[in-house]
Amino acid sequence: MDIIPDINISKYFGSDPCMKKMPALVGLTRDGCPTVTRKQQRVLRQMAQYMPLESVAYEAGVDTTTMARLISKTFPPRSKGISAAQLRTANRVNNKILSMAGKLGYNVTPKTKAQLGCK
Repeated sequence: MDIIPDINISKYFGSDPCMKKMPALVGLTRDGCPTVTRKQQRVLRQMAQYMPLESVAYEAGVDTTTMARLISKTFPPRSKGISAAQLRTANRVNNKILSMAGKLGYNVTPKTKAQLGCK
């Protein structure tokens, strides 16, 4: 309770709504197993460089062996190229655009090499 009831001191010293809320360091699956994302793992590794592993585990709410496993977890590589499904989607969109342009009266037939000016 505040000394003066008119003034709420907790807004000056307590929870500040302007402060940035720290994201969760470790997520939980539906089964209750701890899991991390790539971003969370990067934060945990940075914390482990400057703090003891026991402190990092305490902050995250897991034991030290689980924390060591989460930090050393390897993720599958991200896909780098365009997939066959994406190519099919692009082809479908192009065909739809050409058909709509044809319905509007535009000439959408492919040009020959002579029309393009190629030899």
